[in-house]
Amino acid sequence: MRAVTASAVALALRLMAIQSFTPRRVLAAIAMLLGTSIVCLGILWFVQGLGIVQIEPLLCVSNCEPISDPSMTWTVVGVVTTVLGIVLVRFGFRHRRT
Repeated sequence: MRAVTASAVALALRLMAIQSFTPRRVLAAIAMLLGTSIVCLGILWFVQGLGIVQIEPLLCVSNCEPISDPSMTWTVVGVVTTVLGIVLVRFGFRHRRT
């Protein structure tokens, strides 16, 4: 994760040098990309929690089991994550104009 963040920052700095982007606009773009990713993850967790989609765990640290029945916990986690992602996307849209 740290390498991804470092490469994203390096890319942002290169873009600022090449195309007179302000740091605020670069931050807005990163917020929109991150927010969009978080929204997608939140929607996935929401539909998994409702039992509509069933996916086997990809990376397990300890005793992971697939969600086989509807789960209120994952439905709520999905909704909260989606809302946080939407907040990040809105932050990005607001600050990209300035």
